[in-house]
Amino acid sequence: MEIGCGTGWLSLWLAEFGVSKIYGIDFSEEQISKAKEASREKGVENKVHFSLFNGNFADLATIFPKKKFDGLIIHALLHHLTTKEIKELMNVILKNFLSDDAIIYIFEPIKYNVDKAKTINIKINNLLSFLDNLPNAGQKIGLRKIKDEERYIREKIAARSWGVCPRGPSPKEMPFKKGELEEILGDSLIFCKSYSALSFSVSAAKNILLLCISHKSFGSLVMIPYLLTIRLLERFILFFNPNILNGWVFELMQCKVKNDLIK
Repeated sequence: MEIGCGTGWLSLWLAEFGVSKIYGIDFSEEQISKAKEASREKGVENKVHFSLFNGNFADLATIFPKKKFDGLIIHALLHHLTTKEIKELMNVILKNFLSDDAIIYIFEPIKYNVDKAKTINIKINNLLSFLDNLPNAGQKIGLRKIKDEERYIREKIAARSWGVCPRGPSPKEMPFKKGELEEILGDSLIFCKSYSALSFSVSAAKNILLLCISHKSFGSLVMIPYLLTIRLLERFILFFNPNILNGWVFELMQCKVKNDLIK
């Protein structure tokens, strides 16, 4: 089950790569409608089921009565909620939906405490900014052209932040502090593993893919060395000192439920 599935892109991707059944839930009627349409277009409507709920966490239990899930995905949802709402949501899920050996994947942004006064921090963040924007360089002198297909995709990406919640910016969209989510959910979940990725590396990957749309030959030539450079720099920073970052770290956490909480 995926809570807060939006337009269903992640659930659909999982279905295409082998998940036999997946259920996506969201409180946006517009996004659920798009998700259902996409499942029909991809021919996976027998594997992916999307449902609308009214936003009241207590009513979630009525959507799939007596159904137990082997896995739960919460992708970039919890940082939109208050601490009270996070606990309410997880309480409903734990009491109603999960099997004894269920695995939970939580993907959320984490903000480190940055000392901006340090010269090394400024230099490294300037380097990250330079590398991030490198695939966009050359537009002013005409070397980096943006063709219609790329322009269309850029507009689609930008449109994710248009309008009002739930189709645009959330009224509360703050990254967690390091360890904050573990503190909030520590009474109910065991945090087993975690994997981190820098927000700059995600943005850099997006920019190089956009470059490949308008400049296919050149983009395919530079993509692998560019991404390897980004990857190595990301691993170096995360290993030695993430506190130098002036940005978010996206953290994927694998969890399981404490045994005495599943009924």
